[in-house]
Amino acid sequence: MKRKLIPAVVTLFLSAVLCRADEGMWLIHLIEQGLAKNMQERGLQLDPNTLYDEEKGGLSDAVVSLAFGCSGSMISSDGLMITNHHCAYSDVHALSTPEHNYLEDGFWAMDRSQEAPVKGDGIWFLKKVIDVTSEVQHLRDSIVPRGGGFAMRRVYSLIEGRYGRLFKGQGEVSCSSMWGGNKYYMALYEVYKDVRLVAAPPICIASFGGEVDNWEWPQHKGDFALYRIYTAPDGSPAEYSPDNIPMKPSRTLKISTAGVQRGDFAMVIGYPGRTDRYASSFKVNNIETVVNPIQVEKQGEQMKIIDGWMNLDPAVRLKYADHNLS
Repeated sequence: MKRKLIPAVVTLFLSAVLCRADEGMWLIHLIEQGLAKNMQERGLQLDPNTLYDEEKGGLSDAVVSLAFGCSGSMISSDGLMITNHHCAYSDVHALSTPEHNYLEDGFWAMDRSQEAPVKGDGIWFLKKVIDVTSEVQHLRDSIVPRGGGFAMRRVYSLIEGRYGRLFKGQGEVSCSSMWGGNKYYMALYEVYKDVRLVAAPPICIASFGGEVDNWEWPQHKGDFALYRIYTAPDGSPAEYSPDNIPMKPSRTLKISTAGVQRGDFAMVIGYPGRTDRYASSFKVNNIETVVNPIQVEKQGEQMKIIDGWMNLDPAVRLKYADHNLS
């Protein structure tokens, strides 16, 4: 069983020295294990210790997870967070009606009273990562041999329950498997549930040219959305309440107006759902030649039926819009 909840990672895209992609992904709490020097040699001017620090906080505190579906960035001292439009698509869809179709027309809160509360699992801030490999392996060795294919679910349940009690009242915990089960990490997150949609452009701008997939290039579209996180009056995470106040994040990101030059150092901090980077060539071949063709054919036939009905009725189009995107 694979866990899709991966703690924040840092990805290096460009080497200033060699002008080529390094194509690496690293867990951000392991940044000192050889990676810091590598990054500085390639042009990083920040102190690597300022990227992630469990005690003092770091730049990564401005990067959040949208319940592990997407990443977002804190960009204001009043809790404003920016992410991709396709990450907000389900929320915009849920708020839309035939009379107020925010997918087609866009959503813009003119003031904070118009910001729309959204349902979901909230916004997650990484606070701590603990290596629990030995504990998980001990449980795995005692449970899996007699537990069958679903035994790892029991292992995760036990280890997360143990640390959930340890950090009770401090946030949510999640255990992740790395490198094919060779390492296991327990992450502690602070979770904010009062999240409100602030702005989202119409789909004709957000997916201009029909380019929905964000890994295909080139793209020329306004793929963004804005949320605001709210807290209890004392600044602690809280469920929705009209008495809540905008969050005061410990870190925010700023956009430089200096521009970029060829060969500049570049990196991304975020929360990937999962990676199959270490899959064997046999697995990749099976996915490419067996699994994917079957899925493409099956889902293609399903979408023909759904698209047919969506094209006949605007109300049906709206109802199936979120399903159609996914």
